[in-house]
Amino acid sequence: MSFCFHDVTSVPFPVEASDLIFCRYLLTHLRESVGIIDRWATQLRPNGLLLMEEVDWIHTHNEVFALYLNIVDAMLEKQNGELYIGPKLHSLDHSDALKRKSSEVRKVRVVTRRAASMFYLNIQTWKKQPFIRENYPASVIEELQRDLEKLAGRSGDEISIEWGLRQIVFERR
Repeated sequence: MSFCFHDVTSVPFPVEASDLIFCRYLLTHLRESVGIIDRWATQLRPNGLLLMEEVDWIHTHNEVFALYLNIVDAMLEKQNGELYIGPKLHSLDHSDALKRKSSEVRKVRVVTRRAASMFYLNIQTWKKQPFIRENYPASVIEELQRDLEKLAGRSGDEISIEWGLRQIVFERR
């Protein structure tokens, strides 16, 4: 097995054309997602598949999760990304190069402590970004971290968050 280090927004890829390209929770972080999909199409063999899984929506009644998601949504918007990019992907009935084979939303209910653990880890990666420092008092972020850590430490199988995950498949013409 071998690996290549490459910018996924840049084509050509450093490998031959593929039968399959898969991304999960990536497009939400990239600018010009539609243009990137078009570029990826050039890296597929005829009848090759582009599989994507991205967030369509997230529902929660948990105030800590709601705050976290509002902050992440604002941060991604500032970076020209989209937290809830699934509907945009669904609206693509793509180009001359790709045709949509399927597009569905799968509901995924996540145990509160597991979602809190993931969010707690994520906050470590973005809490010092300039956008966060400029728009949110450090005390708000620190309290959010503490609240997520408390939720992550709970026992039990309480569920207070549900993801709508858009699973979409395009085929190269």
